[in-house]
Amino acid sequence: MRWADLVDKIEQPHMGRIGKYLELPASQQRRVVKTALLLVAFRLGLWLIPYRILRRWADVPKKPVPSPSPDERTNIGRNIVSIARFIPEATCLTQALAAHVLLRQEGFDPKLQIGVARDQQGVFKAHAWIECDGNFVVGEFNETLRYATMHPVGGLAHTSPAAAAAAGNSK
Repeated sequence: MRWADLVDKIEQPHMGRIGKYLELPASQQRRVVKTALLLVAFRLGLWLIPYRILRRWADVPKKPVPSPSPDERTNIGRNIVSIARFIPEATCLTQALAAHVLLRQEGFDPKLQIGVARDQQGVFKAHAWIECDGNFVVGEFNETLRYATMHPVGGLAHTSPAAAAAAGNSK
């Protein structure tokens, strides 16, 4: 095999992603970069900064928009999940914090939920997700677990309405 053929094989998958990115309109390119930077910032922040400080940082002022588009909410969720695959250890909390910022900047009122549960083997699990207008936006919800959401001050609260509905539908 020639060197040039080997280089083409290695670069081909990456060039496809780069090519797709370059074909996006400039506004979407900026959104991809902004999303990636937020994911990296929150990932690093979760390693280096107390959560309470990151949470305050994530509470950006909500942009005053009369009625934000539900499609925009869905696009933000898809972008977060797609880009997070390329950020090492972009956990559910990393994704939820970044989505919270982006959604607020677009005029939505997202709810960052952190829940705890025990799985079927009794192992303690924690999960973070974003609910917005009664829909899950970010944070794959595993219907086999019932997460009890935690109050911002740390106490256990209740199963979130969306989580309860999803758990009820799985029966």
